[in-house]
Amino acid sequence: MGVVAVVGVAVPAGMVLTGHDFFSTKNVIGALVPLTIVAGCGLALIRPGTALAVCFCATGIVVAVAVEGDPRYQREDYRSAAHLLVPRHYPRAIIETPGYYHRIGEPLRVYLSSIYRMRVVGQPVREIDVLGMAHKPNGGSYVPPSPMSAPMLSPFRLVARVRKLEYTLLEYRSPRLVVIRPVELARSHLGEGPVTVWYEPPNT
Repeated sequence: MGVVAVVGVAVPAGMVLTGHDFFSTKNVIGALVPLTIVAGCGLALIRPGTALAVCFCATGIVVAVAVEGDPRYQREDYRSAAHLLVPRHYPRAIIETPGYYHRIGEPLRVYLSSIYRMRVVGQPVREIDVLGMAHKPNGGSYVPPSPMSAPMLSPFRLVARVRKLEYTLLEYRSPRLVVIRPVELARSHLGEGPVTVWYEPPNT
């Protein structure tokens, strides 16, 4: 068991030396069970082992509760942002930044199943929603997305603004349908990172 635990931690740590940083909680969690078994066996051999085991368990519970209650250690709140993007009876575009994650897919589509990537040639829309997710450098506090990179295209006008700890959402609306290409919309993004332009057909 000890060997398994050591390998489970050493492999991700060793990858750092090759320039591939995989040393994170999710990549070493597999070593938790063998480490716990080894620690339990060691505690069983000493007189105050039971008391120490209780202390370790209590510490784990306190840490788990503290992490769960601290917003700095939570994932990006895509669910809350998606709830604000209620379906419309007209087509719209959604500019999302960062637009995707290589490791966890496209979280916004989990909550907005009707959206898809806007066609390169452009599509007609009456509304443009600009969503900028805050980021947490090195697991620290949320950093709000930077201001919009470029003014929104005419004739779209700002009709709503929502600023929360986890994201900023700007809603622009036009009195008529306008055909816009994603390359044009991508210039008006919030925050840093990749930009994805979604298209949502009217809700019928």
